Amino acid sequence: MRSRRLLIIVPAALVAACLLAPAAAGGGRCGDQTCRADVSVSGHAEPQPIRRGETSELKVTPKNDGPDGALAIDLQVDVPHQLKILKTRVHGGFGCDVQGTFVQCDMGDFASQQLGVVRIKVRGKKKGTYVSKAKVYASDVDDPNGGNNQVGMTIGVKGRKG
Repeated sequence: MRSRRLLIIVPAALVAACLLAPAAAGGGRCGDQTCRADVSVSGHAEPQPIRRGETSELKVTPKNDGPDGALAIDLQVDVPHQLKILKTRVHGGFGCDVQGTFVQCDMGDFASQQLGVVRIKVRGKKKGTYVSKAKVYASDVDDPNGGNNQVGMTIGVKGRKG
């Protein structure tokens, strides 16, 4: 006798809700308690330093260190105008919008210990040392460690080869 397999398709929103909702009485996402999620962001530029006209990539990593899930993770990156944004790529999120030198990424909901990666390719336009600042936000959570919600990433741009 041949066995049959049953394929069940579950909407992504339902999967996310199940990942984020602890089993707690009281009905809310975190029961009767305020959700606690420690969202953080880290980042660096590679390679660096670069020469004027060359490219580098900002690698920005938002994360939820838990203990609860975090809703609507929003990553914002300010890139100095001396660096031209060429391209953005997001892994573990929905996408990024670029307006001038400002990048805003919708990372979606993060379960505890979940992270995403955003890569921003930039070209050095002017000689100098520049700092790109990134901040991460979550909706409707009590973040016990707000000090790790931002990071500065330094890129050095040298003059062109003579």
